[in-house]
Amino acid sequence: MTEYPWKVFTKLASKFILCDGCFGRQFSLLAPGIDKWELGHSIKTALFLCALIQHEKNGKRGSFNLLKALAKSGFGPAIAYLRDRCGAVMEVEPCYICGTDIRQALEKTVVSVTERLKTVEVRTFKSGSSLSSSLIRREDEVKRTLKIPWGESIKNFINSYLDHEISKSLKISTDVDEPDVMFIVNPFNGDIKITLFPLYLRGRYRKLMKGISQTRKRGKDPLSSVEGMIASVLVPETGAADLTFHGAGREDVDALMLGNGRPFVIEVREPARRSLDLKALERKINEAFQGKIEILGLKYASKKDIRRVKILGERVNKVYRAVIKLGREISEEELRELQNRVNGLEINQKTPSRVLWRRGDRIRRKKIVSAKLNLVDKNTLSATLVAQGGTYIKEFVSGDSGRTTPSLSELLNTTAECVELEVIDFLGDL
Repeated sequence: MTEYPWKVFTKLASKFILCDGCFGRQFSLLAPGIDKWELGHSIKTALFLCALIQHEKNGKRGSFNLLKALAKSGFGPAIAYLRDRCGAVMEVEPCYICGTDIRQALEKTVVSVTERLKTVEVRTFKSGSSLSSSLIRREDEVKRTLKIPWGESIKNFINSYLDHEISKSLKISTDVDEPDVMFIVNPFNGDIKITLFPLYLRGRYRKLMKGISQTRKRGKDPLSSVEGMIASVLVPETGAADLTFHGAGREDVDALMLGNGRPFVIEVREPARRSLDLKALERKINEAFQGKIEILGLKYASKKDIRRVKILGERVNKVYRAVIKLGREISEEELRELQNRVNGLEINQKTPSRVLWRRGDRIRRKKIVSAKLNLVDKNTLSATLVAQGGTYIKEFVSGDSGRTTPSLSELLNTTAECVELEVIDFLGDL
């Protein structure tokens, strides 16, 4: 041992009353593999032996003061020596930094966290600590006064201890990026805040009946929405608080979603159970709402998939089938000319008037990739359209009082109304 760290050991023990754990933490980098309490106790033992020898040999005042400081920190051999050999009864003082027995406080915290987590299924966790500003100031004072370069912060020490002990107790692993649960503790006052992170699932849905919204609406039956139907099965299965539905765009309430279905991500909030039989869950939803919705390809997902599914809804082309009522009769020649003009047509769409109450008014430039038009009768069209993601088809048909241009109504110089609309394919996936 060099003279330099030995002097720091002596100064620290003489100037600040520290428990074994807080003492050992100041020298973590000198002995990274050693338990902090063992390290602190070992250094105090070495200091005690040197001070004892000096005191026995020549009764130096400095060695006696060091013995008293060690005794005040709760170091048993120093307490016994001063009592038995010097007649001095020393009262143990609280640790200057943590103010208590940090080992006991942490052990109680581990027990409390473990008991609370036993009621939920988690596979990964992240721990953290929230400590008083006065404690942090005291620790900073110790570092600043002695300029010790080998220390470990008390927050890092607490978090590392909790990571190790919780992982060992519950047989779960740490994950700093996407944990199932996070807990923030203050072991010195018993505060524990536990946050259960969502479980994410993804898949596709087909909407087989009109009159069903994608998400729940306030004041309406939750089971009149895709989200509500899924929630009625999934929330009880997971013991969750609730869920949030994220779709790759959305179709109108009166439009069907057919073909291979629309991608979605479900955010299950505060789930008690995470290990699910997804195939069985898929069957249960489909059987409960047969003829209304169908769920396909249910899989586990991540938080990142929410952003991906939103982007997907804006970028991926969809295939629509529409029945369009015109304000006048048109000929086969007009129909062919219209189809040629619509194929590859770029349009400008202001936010539709019907959704202005919930969306900002802005212009979107969209493209009708292709169109196949047929006459049902002289003033009714059947149209199969491939359109860029985010295109408002009803407004492309009607023009929405000039908010979408050009529109079928504008191109034909007559009124046009989309009386039936189905999404028959979604040309992309997560």
